[in-house]
Amino acid sequence: MIYLTIIKYLKSMIIPLGILFILPLILGILNLLGIQTSKVIILIIMAIGTFISGFYLGRNSLKKGYLQGALLGIILSLLLFLISLLFKNTYTISSLIYYIIIIISSMIGASLGIQKKLD
Repeated sequence: MIYLTIIKYLKSMIIPLGILFILPLILGILNLLGIQTSKVIILIIMAIGTFISGFYLGRNSLKKGYLQGALLGIILSLLLFLISLLFKNTYTISSLIYYIIIIISSMIGASLGIQKKLD
């Protein structure tokens, strides 16, 4: 049973982690072309990715979608925090807000996903 739960979380983390690895490549190409990207665009793209992951997780959950989404958001935030530790980024209030937005968007996605499943 716990094996299936871990598999379910890993499947739903594919989208945000894919975004995490593909986004720098796309942004690097855009910067080479002279197009500047802002941190707000990166935040919006990541929030949409975690929302989609939460929605997918909610559709595959049986109950309490908001808790499933919160757990997914916390796991993703911890992964992103550990990755940023490798690159020795400085931490400000904006990075804390970034992680909170990730958690909230995944909670909303999972809640809507489980609601859509019940309809």
